Amino acid sequence: MAKSKRTSTVFSKVRHEFKIAIWNPITEKEEVKGYWARVRMAKKPVTLTLTADHVRNSIKNHGVADTTKCSMAVCTVKHKDAFPHKVTGYIDWQYSRVFISSKNREGIIPDECYVYEHKTKVAQLNDTMKKNTAEGQQKLLEMLESTGPIEIVLLPYRRRSAPKRNGTKRKRTGKRNNYFKGAKARMAHARSSGGLALE
Repeated sequence: MAKSKRTSTVFSKVRHEFKIAIWNPITEKEEVKGYWARVRMAKKPVTLTLTADHVRNSIKNHGVADTTKCSMAVCTVKHKDAFPHKVTGYIDWQYSRVFISSKNREGIIPDECYVYEHKTKVAQLNDTMKKNTAEGQQKLLEMLESTGPIEIVLLPYRRRSAPKRNGTKRKRTGKRNNYFKGAKARMAHARSSGGLALE
């Protein structure tokens, strides 16, 4: 009897959608398209240092309410050498997780990414606006200029179980797992969703 082929646990069972702004020469407008990337589960924690320069860079590039150009996305790209895997330029920094592209197909389209979790509230500040100004980012900038850089720890992402599903022998209930809820809502507020170019 042939042995059944073992499935790999390197990738999760989900894919992540990166939003990329592409210039259309006919309409002379940017068109945002989604590209799905396989998700790898991070294995080791990574420590980042957020500085005032990262926030200034994000403000300059209109990164308010944009998961791909927020202060922490800029910080992540600047720390690309701190990761045990490649960082190919696309970052999607959400309220509790971050997806970091590690492989591109055709050189520009994200094909693979790693997912980490974090406990920082910087993303909420990045989304705060008042009278079309980046109020939250300005507060973050003032804080960093006053107290200095802060460390942000990225941890391997742990997928939580659905509520009220105790025990190891679980059965399908037909109920959707909505642990991704909120990501699409935040991306809808993005001004521009192009990836960050590495220096």
